[in-house]
Amino acid sequence: MSLQAQIRIKGTPARRFFEERFPNVKAVRKDLVARASDTTTTRPLESAGYPWTVVGSAIDYRIRLAFSQANSYLPRWEFASPVRGFGLAMDGKLPRPFPAEIAAASGEPYGPFNSWAGAFFEKLHDVLGAVLANDSDPAKQPDAALEGTLAQLCYVLGLYDALYHAEPLVRSPLYEKLNFPPGLLPVADALSLLCPPNVVADLVAMTTRFYEEQRERLDSARVELSPTFVGSAEIGGADSDLIVGRCLIDVKALVDPAKYSHPWPWQLLGCVLLDYEDAWELTSVAIYLARQARLIEWPLDELCLMLGGSGQEPLSKLRGAFQRAVTAE
Repeated sequence: MSLQAQIRIKGTPARRFFEERFPNVKAVRKDLVARASDTTTTRPLESAGYPWTVVGSAIDYRIRLAFSQANSYLPRWEFASPVRGFGLAMDGKLPRPFPAEIAAASGEPYGPFNSWAGAFFEKLHDVLGAVLANDSDPAKQPDAALEGTLAQLCYVLGLYDALYHAEPLVRSPLYEKLNFPPGLLPVADALSLLCPPNVVADLVAMTTRFYEEQRERLDSARVELSPTFVGSAEIGGADSDLIVGRCLIDVKALVDPAKYSHPWPWQLLGCVLLDYEDAWELTSVAIYLARQARLIEWPLDELCLMLGGSGQEPLSKLRGAFQRAVTAE
């Protein structure tokens, strides 16, 4: 069971550890809300039936790609960890069976569907290459045409994300709108079909605010996309959005941060504690509120105290205690 799942479910080893040692989640939530209270919120033009979860994943991927662009490199496809886990174009390993009717219609399990995924990633690679080639300043936002295409591409990554986590393939737009089987639309034609104009506008608006208000973050000498930790395998999987410098950052697209009740402070601290050997040398964690364009950061010692920790235990001892707790059963 992953770290995120353990934190969400009462009675699990990780959840018990945090409830006993760091019970004051509400204090950190209140601090986040207070520090974002003077911001304005980017909202979609139409909210009825809006794909909030997919858009949240999409802006997460777009922010990661901004850091990739600023550091002048094309990301490994592993940056999209749910896509890697789904195995579409990378290693062919599928965590759950494909529906039998798709396998029968294609002649081989997921043949055409995987072929389209391969073409999609080629398109993503080509667009990122064009972004890097077209501007002397890699930390500058791409022009409007490229930015719109990046928004569409990141939205499709969000669709893969939903597919990996929960969405059955037969109900996914990747299945319904791509007309599979018998045929698949070319990637260039499919992007506008899969990603509605109001979603593109919303993603571009959030990305533009990121470049306007967080530009200095792109100058960091060290960026790691979708970092994993030594202890990730022991707990059934745990990764985060990105590390910038020595800060672990999680991206959230929340219309109202006050209504987000998930115990995300435990998620952030849990990732830090899973870094048993201090490989990332983390000194802080942060939430980037994409709809408010506000990065809210906590030094690790301050976070632990705010959560109700004693402040006396060094991080190395906390990591040891956490490892024992999550591996005891």
